[in-house]
Amino acid sequence: MNILIIQENGHHEANRSFRECFCLKRGFEHHGATVEIWGKGHYGFTRNPGQRMYDQYFSHFDLVLAIENWDWMPDMSRVYTKKFIWAIDAHCKGPRVYEQYGFDKVLHATKQFADEGCWLPNCYDDTKIKPLEGGRCKQYDVGFCGNTVNRESWIKYLQHHFNMRHDEMVLGNDMVRAINSYKLHWNANISVDVNYRNFETMGCQTCLLTSWHSDYQELGFVNEENCLMYKSDTECGDYIKLALSVDDLRDRVAKSGYELVKNNHTYKHRAKQILEIL
Repeated sequence: MNILIIQENGHHEANRSFRECFCLKRGFEHHGATVEIWGKGHYGFTRNPGQRMYDQYFSHFDLVLAIENWDWMPDMSRVYTKKFIWAIDAHCKGPRVYEQYGFDKVLHATKQFADEGCWLPNCYDDTKIKPLEGGRCKQYDVGFCGNTVNRESWIKYLQHHFNMRHDEMVLGNDMVRAINSYKLHWNANISVDVNYRNFETMGCQTCLLTSWHSDYQELGFVNEENCLMYKSDTECGDYIKLALSVDDLRDRVAKSGYELVKNNHTYKHRAKQILEIL
């Protein structure tokens, strides 16, 4: 099985190997596929390939898989190989924008946008993200590793009441170390998205405290079993107090969350799903 992954290369060197194209490449290779990556910023990239390249290069592959790009997307209407796109940020851009590029299937990370059989949720790379030092490095009670976006009021509330540590624009291996340093990792999903932070937190075997989402049940997320879910600031605060006062609860939830994602939500699992769809 020969697969071409199309995605713009990462802009941040520290996060380069965590870019989806490289994570998914490792996932496909786990299943015996041969994978190449093409796109802006990668070696040998041509922004406007001629028809000869479409005919000779793209036809070499059994599947051409594009992963959402920031500001560039090739016209796939001239590619006759089977071609999919994995749309990760449709909760920001809207689901219809990806239909104009001529893909055979649009696989959506957001369930409500996906056609039947085309839901491909976010996940994590278990070759890059994992528990460190057996859990002995958890020095902060509550932390948030991520960008502020529309979470400013939440962040200020949690910093004021619980002295939450905020690691903003912390990327790559430093992100993994940061998440491992929290006893509780707070998360707030944006819009209808179940973001990467859910899976990355569990993959570090850190207790996840996250805003409730209707898709959690189908993903195997169970409140107070493998994560903690809140629907209000009061409920969020109550869970922080409970989890910090009952070590056994926090540790049990963290270990159960780790087992959930390790067995169901890695890039190896997503690669297998794509091959099954193909």
